[in-house]
Amino acid sequence: MSKNERHYDVNLKPLAEGSTGTYQVATGTIELWNKSGNPNSVVLDGETLRFKTSDEIRAEEAPKLIEALYNSAMACQDLNIDKNLDRVMAKADTIVACTNAVDTDYPLCKANGEWLQGLWNEYYIRRGLIESNDVYVADFDSYPSIPNSYMDCVAEVSA
Repeated sequence: MSKNERHYDVNLKPLAEGSTGTYQVATGTIELWNKSGNPNSVVLDGETLRFKTSDEIRAEEAPKLIEALYNSAMACQDLNIDKNLDRVMAKADTIVACTNAVDTDYPLCKANGEWLQGLWNEYYIRRGLIESNDVYVADFDSYPSIPNSYMDCVAEVSA
């Protein structure tokens, strides 16, 4: 044991040099502590070592988990909707807005729009599960594919 280290037992009482305890934690200066590979689940509060609570750990992990979930939802969207299909769906929306047509006149485009809305509804449900520290599915691999193709929507809007 170096002169900068102290060993503590489970009650955080200093141990005599060479003694062993149930939990021995070597501490010294904060610089040595940080260089020693401080496990992420242990924090040094002033002079006291403690394990982070599961809520503290989860709060630190949540932003990374939410970002990964968002990237997975975007990948699913990008896999199913390209710029051409997006343009055709927007054209159907414009026709409905500028004429006496209704969105049910374009059921294929409407179904694709509902699929997209459903994808993002699912994202927000799963995000809520992350934020409430609940179990969730991290990817959208099993999410169903978009119901109608680009060519189907083009034919519908051009008719």
